Amino acid sequence: MKNEITVTGEVNAKGQYGVYQMDYIKDFCSKHPNSKLIITFEVVEKESKAAMLSYFYKAIVTRYKKYRFDNGDILTKEQAKEELKDMTMFSRNRSLADLTKAEMVLFLDTIKSTLRAEFGIIIEEVRTL
Repeated sequence: MKNEITVTGEVNAKGQYGVYQMDYIKDFCSKHPNSKLIITFEVVEKESKAAMLSYFYKAIVTRYKKYRFDNGDILTKEQAKEELKDMTMFSRNRSLADLTKAEMVLFLDTIKSTLRAEFGIIIEEVRTL
């Protein structure tokens, strides 16, 4: 059983935080009743490429790996990343770090749309807790 997850989120102007993949967190917690948790927060510049890359790896890649696992396939993070990159034409032969911010936004939107249309995977937006 997996003992660690990573999720991303945002802090709003009132200081309230929200996270992506709330159902993923609830599912994880339900598998570990009466357990203790260590929660670590890392702040990154909003709308930075680092934040977008973090969202890609921690929300999109993680959700896609879970979908594939639920359907009998075990992928590494790298394999999942490459499959997701292959779903978009402009990032196939490029490193994600080489994409501009505008290209990264387009990449993320394309991936989310493709996952929703092709696999029924919905990547949740931030929910305030």
